Amino acid sequence: MSLMTTAQNLLHYQFLTPAYAAEDGVRAFQVLPLYMPKKAKGNLLLKRVKTGAFVFRNNLKMRLRKNVRITALGTEGLFANYLQVLQVLHRMRPDGKVKVDWTLTGDEPGFRYGQVGEDVWSHLFSLRRPAPQGRCWEPHHLLDLTLWRAGKDYLRGDALQQQRHEYNKVINDWIEVTNPRVLAETERYYEQFMRGHFCVGVHRRVVNGGTTFLQASRKMPTTEEVIERTREEIRASGDVSAVVYLATDDRDAVELFREAFGDRLVVREEVQRTTSNDVEVHFQDWDKLSLADAEDPLIDAMLLAKCDVMLHVSSSVSTAVSFMNPNLRLVHV
Repeated sequence: MSLMTTAQNLLHYQFLTPAYAAEDGVRAFQVLPLYMPKKAKGNLLLKRVKTGAFVFRNNLKMRLRKNVRITALGTEGLFANYLQVLQVLHRMRPDGKVKVDWTLTGDEPGFRYGQVGEDVWSHLFSLRRPAPQGRCWEPHHLLDLTLWRAGKDYLRGDALQQQRHEYNKVINDWIEVTNPRVLAETERYYEQFMRGHFCVGVHRRVVNGGTTFLQASRKMPTTEEVIERTREEIRASGDVSAVVYLATDDRDAVELFREAFGDRLVVREEVQRTTSNDVEVHFQDWDKLSLADAEDPLIDAMLLAKCDVMLHVSSSVSTAVSFMNPNLRLVHV
């Protein structure tokens, strides 16, 4: 890109920045009733106005910064942090530079993929653009409320599809998966089990209070309900060789899916999983997790993105997958 083109884009961008930030603020105002707990106390209208103004200010500051550093959200899992990176990259000025630093400090209650001092981001990804030098600004994570909590269920139809294509462009322009195991395992599973077959992808979250709260309905389907919906997709496909790719952190769901689908089921066995009565994987003790436990959900996500249809609930994984492949048909169960 020439200096003249860059200058023109930057001038155009700065002129429109307040309008872009206002759009995010208005959307936050609209999304907040889904985002908040059903029993939240206080004046909802006032909270919506304050949240909209807060998101507008965050976006305005974010969009004007040239050098940005994104650190890990220690209370979140891998893909909530991935979405945090995407929402920042989507709002960078044309000449902006970004450094993603997911170096573990030891203070993370829920992002414990490795040992203190290891950088989870550089273990998995790289950015296609040069990193900034010197001092950087660190953005707040509330920029796009449709990427957080039950706000993921807000967009529908053309608006959702437009968002998917916009974030897919961000991924293609900025992010490269560089981890050798992730790339090799994704290719191996696809070639061995999925290529040439209609593939129903299923992202099954473990059911607990936290995952239930993240649904706009505040309800989670049973595993049996998801299995029946999967059968419907197989029947509708008309492909006698259709397969089911199951990505799940629910240990109990694996056996139920295996009983239901037998040899049709494709699932990665050597993955840490949990149950409804235990803590989620990314909240486990430091000595129980490693960088490989960050690789595994990324492999699952990349394989889900290669499916023909994905059955899902509201989650950061399913949202990220929908951005990786904006043509993937989504079925919310």
